Amino acid sequence: AQDATIRFWDVNEHLPVVGRVLKFEDQSGIFSVAFHSSGRLLACGFGDGQLQLISFPALKPLPGGRRRAGTERLAALCFLEDDMLAVGSWDQTVYIFSSSSSSKSPLRLLKGNTSSVTHMQCSAEGTYLMTNSKDGQVLYFNVLSGERVTQQTVKDCSWRDWSCPMAWHTMGMWAAQRHFGITGIKGCR
Repeated sequence: AQDATIRFWDVNEHLPVVGRVLKFEDQSGIFSVAFHSSGRLLACGFGDGQLQLISFPALKPLPGGRRRAGTERLAALCFLEDDMLAVGSWDQTVYIFSSSSSSKSPLRLLKGNTSSVTHMQCSAEGTYLMTNSKDGQVLYFNVLSGERVTQQTVKDCSWRDWSCPMAWHTMGMWAAQRHFGITGIKGCR
């Protein structure tokens, strides 16, 4: 939330979990979160370009878990493989970090978006990353090499989940007569 809190909810009861609120006093709002597939690690992206890794369910910041990914809002987070985290920033860059080391430097940068990165999703095997940006651009990257790839390369790819509202698979989904703005579509699941 913009008040720099994360609130946890019981999905079965549809109620907040009492006592499960994370509050960050020194941040400019939380704009993205992602859980590691193990369920033991939570990543939080802030409005000032900082990233925090947190142990779960203890909700304790990891030593060396604070990193910087530019100076603009971190709008999308995605754990790729066991120890890689993709961080999509409004500075038009995707930063790939190791989530298992205390290194504060990214492993690589994925560049090519012409506007702020708003959504990301990774392929089932963790090799490819799809990004959406505020201007409607859809790009694909090989996360291991950092190179951009064509849509043809990933056309038969299975995706781990679907969170990008703009892609080949969603063409025609957004009715023209409804006047959807590109930034008005928040997700597609």
